[in-house]
Amino acid sequence: MKLSTQHFQSHRERAIANKLARKTEKKLKEAMMQSEDERRHADQYREQLDKSMVRLKQLKRQLEEVEEENSRSNAQKRKLQRELEELSDSSQTMTREISSLRTQLSVPDWRPEN
Repeated sequence: MKLSTQHFQSHRERAIANKLARKTEKKLKEAMMQSEDERRHADQYREQLDKSMVRLKQLKRQLEEVEEENSRSNAQKRKLQRELEELSDSSQTMTREISSLRTQLSVPDWRPEN
């Protein structure tokens, strides 16, 4: 009887060990699948980051170009403003000279013909 009990006990221990091994294998597979998913997500995030960095560099380059163009436009604007001021000053000077000449010639309300 003792041999049968030992055999039953041994069989039971093997069944428990097999069940535990299957559970452990299942947990290991789940952990490996989760690890693979996380690696895949990390790769996707890395790829998105790389694309974002390329886009950021493009935008920075475009910003620099726009800033340079803006600087050129402002310089042109300042130049045109100076020229306008000079022309305005010149016009005022000429108007004063014309007025002075009219006074000297005593020609009232003289206007050039159009």
